Amino acid sequence: YGLREIFRDAFGLFVFLLPLGVRVVLEAMSGAGPGKHLLGLRVQAVEGHRISYRQALIRNTILFSPLLAGIALALLSIVVIDAEPWIVFAFLILGFALIIFMDAALIVSLVRARSAGRLMVHNRAARTHVVRRLEAADP
Repeated sequence: YGLREIFRDAFGLFVFLLPLGVRVVLEAMSGAGPGKHLLGLRVQAVEGHRISYRQALIRNTILFSPLLAGIALALLSIVVIDAEPWIVFAFLILGFALIIFMDAALIVSLVRARSAGRLMVHNRAARTHVVRRLEAADP
């Protein structure tokens, strides 16, 4: 395991974590990523102001936790057991599959939670909530 492989794996990790970083920056700066903009939604703090980078990081880390678990398993399989490339790839695909499953579960839970006036886990942890852009306190 040489320097070339370390740089290759570090670049791969960067590529997988890039979407997390983009979502954190977009939500902290404007309150929404492209999807929320298209739907006319915005994330704001429960107090009614724009969310901080810390809140955006907490919120999105919870949302990305299945992918992060897949990355962690892939890295462990490389470092600990020197796994074959297909095993590493399988762990990464598992992380993506879990995110897709989690997104579907979040949509169902969101509908139920909104009708009951409750916050989702990632919003409770970050003390945020999603509102229609017209209801948002600051631009």
